[in-house]
Amino acid sequence: MASDHPSIAVAMEDDPQPLEAATLLSPSSSGPSFNSSSSPSSSTSTPSITSPWAAGLLISAEVVGTGILALPFFCSVITKPWGLSYLALNIGVNYYAGARLTQAASIVEQRHHVPPILDLLELSQLTTLPNLTLTIYYTNLILVMGSYLLTISTSFSSLLYPLTVPSSILTFLIVSILIALSLRLNSMAKLGKAPTYVSITTILVVVLLSLIGAKTTADQPPPTAISPFQIPGSLSGISFAVSSQKLLLNVRKSMDSSSKLKINEALFVALAMYGLFYVITILVAPSTVPPLLLNVLKDGSLMKRIAGLLLSVHLVISFTINNQCLCHSFSNKFNVPSSKVAFATCFFVWAVSNGIPFFEDLTSLIGALTTVPLTLALPVLYAMEAEQSDWNGLHGRMAKLIVFVSVIITVSGVLSSFWKINKDWTTTTTKANNYK
Repeated sequence: MASDHPSIAVAMEDDPQPLEAATLLSPSSSGPSFNSSSSPSSSTSTPSITSPWAAGLLISAEVVGTGILALPFFCSVITKPWGLSYLALNIGVNYYAGARLTQAASIVEQRHHVPPILDLLELSQLTTLPNLTLTIYYTNLILVMGSYLLTISTSFSSLLYPLTVPSSILTFLIVSILIALSLRLNSMAKLGKAPTYVSITTILVVVLLSLIGAKTTADQPPPTAISPFQIPGSLSGISFAVSSQKLLLNVRKSMDSSSKLKINEALFVALAMYGLFYVITILVAPSTVPPLLLNVLKDGSLMKRIAGLLLSVHLVISFTINNQCLCHSFSNKFNVPSSKVAFATCFFVWAVSNGIPFFEDLTSLIGALTTVPLTLALPVLYAMEAEQSDWNGLHGRMAKLIVFVSVIITVSGVLSSFWKINKDWTTTTTKANNYK
C-alpha cells in the first residue's frame, strides 16, 4: 500500500486451513512480499523471522512502493509543513490501528482455536464484516495493479525514450506479457524474500536518483495552479503511501512464537524506518515537483534511463506477484479457473490504467476508496468486535473518531479524485504515458 502504500495482493485461505502464498501490498502501498508457498499443512512450518528488527525491515520493504514517488507532489499541494504534519499524524494512527489489529487477531485465534491468522481477509471471515472487507480488498487489488501498469508504461517510456507507441497499445502489450508470465510461473514464492528486498532496493535507488537529478537539473517544471479541491485527494494520497496494516498479520504469522508478541515493536520499527525516509524525501525534493517524482529527471538522460529501468524491475515484480495471488485467491474461493481470472484481470487492469491515465489521480483514488477504510477504519472495528468493548470507553471513543475521520477522508478524497480526473481529461493535451 505505499506508497504507496503503496499498495497493495494477499494470498487467501484454502478451506479448511489457510494457504500461505506470496503476499503483496499496498495496496501500500505498495512493494511485493514473498513467503514460502505451501500446502495447507505448511502453516505449521517453522517461521523464519526471529526478531522485531527483522520483521520491521520486512514490513518496510513491503510497504514502500510507488506511493513514495507521489509524496513530494501531494505535500507541495498542501505545502510541505502541512504535508509533513499530516504524514506524522498518519504514522501515529497507523501504529494505533496496527496494534488494535494484532490484538483483534490474538483474541479471535484464542476464541476460535485457530492457528495464527494470515491476513485481513482471513480475519474478516471470523467477524461480521467479511463481505465489506472482501469488496474493498479486491477493489484495492485491481486499482493498484492498474496503477502499476500505468507507471510501468511511464518507466518503459523513460528507458526507451523517445518512444512513440500510444499509451493504450503500450499498456495492452505490457499487461498481456505480464499476465502470460504470471500464468507460466506457477509460483514465485519459492524465491523467498529476495524479490522483496530487490524491489525495495530498486525503488529507493529510483528515489535517490530523482532527488539527485532534481538538484542538478536547471529546467524544473513551472508551478501549476493548485485548487482547494485537490487537497482531499492529496491527503488520501499521503495515506496510501503510509498504510502498513495490509501485510502486518502476514509478517506476524511468519514470526516465531517468542517474537510474535513483539509484532507491535516491529511495526514501530517499520514506521520509524520508512517514515524517516519519507520525511527526508519530502524535505529534499524541490518545491515544484511533477506528480511522478521520476519525471523530475530530464527525458533521454542516462540517469532517467537507469531510473526507468530500476522502476520497471520494481513494478514487474509487484505486478506479477499481485496477479498470481489474485488468480490463486479467486480460483480457490469462487472455483474459477486461474486462466479465466487472469484474462478478466487483464481487461480490468488495462481499463483502469487507460481510464485514469494520471498517476497522482489514481493514487489519490486508491488511497481514499480502499486504503483508508482497509487499514484504518476496519482494524479498529475488528478490535472492538473481538473485545466486545464498551464504545464509551477509551478504545471505543478512539474507534469512533478514527472511523468518523476515515469516512470524511474517503468521501472527500473520492470526490476530489474524480474532480481532478475529469479536469485532467478535459485539459490535458499530452499522451497518458507522457503525462507529467
